[in-house]
Amino acid sequence: MLDLKKNRALGVFADELVYLEACLTTDPATEHVAEEVSDELVALDKVLKAERDIHRKGVLNRAQVKMKFQLAEAWIREVYAASLFEVMQDRKDQRYQNLFKYEQSSLLRMTAKSQLEEVLRMTSILKLSIYEDGFRDTQIAKLEKALTEINGIIDARADLEEQQMHHRLEVEQCKDRVNKVRARVDGELVKISSDTGKSKSWARSFFPETKAAKKLSPEEIAKKNAAKAKRASDKAALAAEVAAEKSRKAEAKSKLVADKKALDVKSTTELEDEAKVRVRIRAQIEADMRAKIEDEERAKLREKELEDRIREELEQERLERELNGGGDSAQV
Repeated sequence: MLDLKKNRALGVFADELVYLEACLTTDPATEHVAEEVSDELVALDKVLKAERDIHRKGVLNRAQVKMKFQLAEAWIREVYAASLFEVMQDRKDQRYQNLFKYEQSSLLRMTAKSQLEEVLRMTSILKLSIYEDGFRDTQIAKLEKALTEINGIIDARADLEEQQMHHRLEVEQCKDRVNKVRARVDGELVKISSDTGKSKSWARSFFPETKAAKKLSPEEIAKKNAAKAKRASDKAALAAEVAAEKSRKAEAKSKLVADKKALDVKSTTELEDEAKVRVRIRAQIEADMRAKIEDEERAKLREKELEDRIREELEQERLERELNGGGDSAQV
């Protein structure tokens, strides 16, 4: 009954021992029993200090991991940007497709171990002959810097996890010792009360009073179970509603994709028809222009012929006048 539950915080165990030590050292009849409690308190204080240190290391680890992720992310982003520049933004280029299995955002959301595997693969791919030496060397150098940060993340986490595991074992052992010390002290106090004729409650008075959990009536138990069942029912209904909403969204998305594909096909057909119409119109315009030019050339030719005929007729008239004029002079 005196055992403290192990799921309670280590600080609770410390408070229990402090209370017990104070009670034992206050009563001269039990002062000699307090020595074991005092010794255990010294050991417990060391475990509490280790717990504070582990907590502080956890905070430091989170901060360092966050910054290392940001540094690795910056190097990876540079490789993506440089690769896009190298292939002139053509993501279908074989060099780009070989190097990147994932979109940049997907890679940056991966765990450190997954990122490590992918960056190592990218480093290996860059050694292929399809990449120019200058580009290859520059990008491998960036990926190696990213690898340094990612490995640092993995090592830091592994080190912290190992320390936390050892500390958990130490805490478990400490709690076991505290419960054993309390049990032995209780036995000593019961013996003292028996030897001195004190009541049984006297021994228990050295331990902090713990309030017993309130015993529920059958009505209260039924009400509690009904409330629990309602919460479960509400949760199930909410889950079903969420699932239905997801299904509706998925169906709407599928329809949208299908409509887009149909629109793309229609647009392609319309574009092809429009191109054919433009070709026909252009051909017609070119034909009309050629006909117009030919008409103009024929008109110019007719005009020239007419002018030549007029000149010939004028010249003929002039010659005739000259001949007629010459005849009149001879008769005189």
